[in-house]
Amino acid sequence: MSHAPLPNRRSIRLPGYDYTFPTAYFITILTWQRKPVLGTVIDHAIQLSETGTLAQREWLRLAQRFTQLELDEFVVMPDHVHGILLLKDVKNTQYTGANTPDGSPSRPHVVPGSLGAIVRAYKSTVARLVNFSRFSDGEPFWQRNYFERVVSDERDIERIREYIRSNPLNWPKES
Repeated sequence: MSHAPLPNRRSIRLPGYDYTFPTAYFITILTWQRKPVLGTVIDHAIQLSETGTLAQREWLRLAQRFTQLELDEFVVMPDHVHGILLLKDVKNTQYTGANTPDGSPSRPHVVPGSLGAIVRAYKSTVARLVNFSRFSDGEPFWQRNYFERVVSDERDIERIREYIRSNPLNWPKES
């Protein structure tokens, strides 16, 4: 029996960019098939479901897990999460995520403390807790990737903050 090679997925990350670089990142994470499982928008305000409350709680815990991380504006919407993550200098920071039995990081190709490691930790924690509460094992909860944008300056971050704050007002037109 022969197995055809898996197709290579095209990366949407900036080629050659160091995602441990201390700056602000605007990220968007989508639920699997954009299912609105995180809540509903009623009268331009988000009403989180139990799952959405869990997603919000775990977002707020990220700064405890990653000492080089500062959280900025964020919103949990019915089918996605928007947030600004501020990475500080990752040198001499402590990562408190999952490791293998010998103490090495469980995902060696992801740089500990990088934006990718932080997003992966968030997505896997939420998915694991949601699947546990559903008594299901390994069902997809998030779409495979995430969208990120490096914030260019103070004007840019203010514009993004306003976009995040107004996201429930524009639902479902924008996401």
